[in-house]
Amino acid sequence: MQNTTRRIIENFAYLINTFGFIPNGGRIYYLRRSQPPLFIPMVYEYYAATKNDDFLISVIETMEKELFFWKTKRTVIIEKNGRNYTVFRYRADSNVPRPESYREDYITTEHVLPSKKRALWRDMASAAESGWDFSSRWFADQKTIETCETSNIAPVDLNAFMCWNMAILSHIHGHLGNLTRRNELNKERNIFIDTFTDVFYDKTEKAWYDVNIRTGKRNYEAYPSIAIPLFAECYRRLDTRMMTDVLNTLQRSGLLNFPFGIPVSLINDTNQQWDFPNGWANMNHMIIEGLRRSNYY
Repeated sequence: MQNTTRRIIENFAYLINTFGFIPNGGRIYYLRRSQPPLFIPMVYEYYAATKNDDFLISVIETMEKELFFWKTKRTVIIEKNGRNYTVFRYRADSNVPRPESYREDYITTEHVLPSKKRALWRDMASAAESGWDFSSRWFADQKTIETCETSNIAPVDLNAFMCWNMAILSHIHGHLGNLTRRNELNKERNIFIDTFTDVFYDKTEKAWYDVNIRTGKRNYEAYPSIAIPLFAECYRRLDTRMMTDVLNTLQRSGLLNFPFGIPVSLINDTNQQWDFPNGWANMNHMIIEGLRRSNYY
């Protein structure tokens, strides 16, 4: 199994070295949108199981390329409380119907103003880039795909993943003896944790929430993504009260009331696979593991 895992990682590394990122799939028409940024954690999990330093050395530059892509191609400046913050978002480099779902995307925009069709196609592709295709998270009215505006959303989980990427890459550089780069990444992550808290954490609701870049408002609907920062450890470890508050918010939201698994949302009238009543194993894993890591599970 370790050999299979290594070959998968090497395939992803080839894609990054060839195209600068991991496309959303292994076909030409996926070259305009990425996968979520999980390559660096994949490498780390493989290393944790094998302790193969030679493999780390062989892919460290590729990991840097992955980080560079997200920092240069998927960031946006958001203004909040008179300050500018740089955060991450999904934004596919495509404004036409997705080739693998051309008919569906074309039909979706039949009653959309011609001037808005291309923006909607981009946002639908961006939702596919996130892996949450589709979800009320991305819909302006939280009901219909015609109002999809993914590129206007700064997602909690994406930004937590990027925080996690910085931490892992810093640790690996330190392990390999590159202390200068380790210190640079540690500093960058520390600054980003402050950004992450200021932009996404709501002191009243006591959890992290997606932020609409266009309106500046947070989305207070119940999605399990609000707990992903626990999994990615994108918070100050000494702030133990915050961890208790997030758990209480999860319980209060109703997301933990389902004995057979946590649903991906509590919105049940969209007919989308990333809304109620559906639940996904990876999301449940990250919530459980996040609570365990924060010592509140």
